[in-house]
Amino acid sequence: MPAPTFRLLRFSTDHCAICKAQKRTLLVERFCDGPPRVSIVEQLCAADDDEMLVPEKAAAYKLSDEYGVTMYPTLIVEAKLDGGGSVELCRAEGGVSLKQLTKM
Repeated sequence: MPAPTFRLLRFSTDHCAICKAQKRTLLVERFCDGPPRVSIVEQLCAADDDEMLVPEKAAAYKLSDEYGVTMYPTLIVEAKLDGGGSVELCRAEGGVSLKQLTKM
């Protein structure tokens, strides 16, 4: 039986101070570095109508809508299933510490 794989989706915007602080301190990278290994999927979302013209940001915004993201930053940890789907294990919204992330 293969080991489960995990991924962390990080939804953020360029205009979010907490998002910038999380990136500067490498919070998510430090969380994902320990066992079990967790891959990081960065989703830099559009924050206004002008940014919706940037295809990558518009796609990330659409994905955030599908995941029901209502604030930034939002961190979602998923387990990938053998059948191709995934299941959400936990979610953190707003500013969180490394200690809070590891307790999730």
